[in-house]
Amino acid sequence: NRLLALQLVKKNFTDGTIFGANKEVHQPKDVLYKKNVLCLRGRFRPVTKVNEDMLKCGLESYRKELGNDDDLVVLSEITLNNLTGDGDFANKDFLDRADILCSLGHTVMVSNCHKHDVLINYLARCKPKHIGIILGIPNLLELFNEKYYKHSFGEIMRSFGEIFMRNAKMFVYPFQREKGSEIITLGNAEVPNNLKYLFKHLKENRYLVDLDGYDKNVLQILSTKVIQMIKAGEVGWEEMVPDTVADIIKEKCLFDYPCEVPSEK
Repeated sequence: NRLLALQLVKKNFTDGTIFGANKEVHQPKDVLYKKNVLCLRGRFRPVTKVNEDMLKCGLESYRKELGNDDDLVVLSEITLNNLTGDGDFANKDFLDRADILCSLGHTVMVSNCHKHDVLINYLARCKPKHIGIILGIPNLLELFNEKYYKHSFGEIMRSFGEIFMRNAKMFVYPFQREKGSEIITLGNAEVPNNLKYLFKHLKENRYLVDLDGYDKNVLQILSTKVIQMIKAGEVGWEEMVPDTVADIIKEKCLFDYPCEVPSEK
C-alpha cells in the first residue's frame, strides 16, 4: 500500500500521502482537517539524533505558541526531491526510511512539494487550524538566496507571502559546523543586505521563531557523514543515531551496512 501511495505521488496523481506508525495509508485531508499541524522536513537517511532533537524542541515551542496541544498532528515529511538526492532511489530505500520512522512512532508524509511555499499551500488545502514547519538555519537561508529565483526580489516576496498568509510559522533550529565554532541562530544569521529588513520583520513578528533547549552535543551531526561511516564499516556512527535506529540498521542491514553473509556448507 505504501509503494502504491508513493507511485501516486511520483506520477502526480496526488501531491502527498500520509501513513502512520501502524503503516496504514491515509488521505492527508482525513488526518489534517481542523488540526494543528507541525511538520519536520528532512531526508531521514537515516534518522539522526539531530532529527530527534529538532522534533523535541519544535514540539515544545509549538505548544507554547498554541497555548495547548489539542488536535496536534506531527509529521515527518520527505519530498520526492529528498528521495532522489542520491540519484535514482529504489523502492527498498524508500521503505527502509519509512520503516525506521514508523518504528519511532512517527507519522510520515511523502510529498512532491519541494519548495516550502508549495508545501504550505498544499497543507492549507487540507484546512488545518495552524501550520508549523521545523527547519534548520541552512535551509532557511536558502529561502533568502536570490540565485533560486528568476525575478529575485519579487519572487522572494511572493514566496514568503504564500508561506505566512496561511497562519503558519517556521521554527528554526541552530547550526554549528564543528564543535567550538560559532552557533548560528536567527540572532546572528547573515542574509543579503537588501533583504535584511524583510528578515527583521519576519523575526520581530514571530513568523520565524528560534528554537531553544537544543542539545549542543548533537548540532554537528550530518546524515551524509553517518551514511559514509555505515558504508565504510567505520565504528562510532551508532552514537549519532537513536539506539532503536542503530539496532534496526544492523538487524536489517540497511543503507549498505556490511552484514556478513552466512557461508554455505
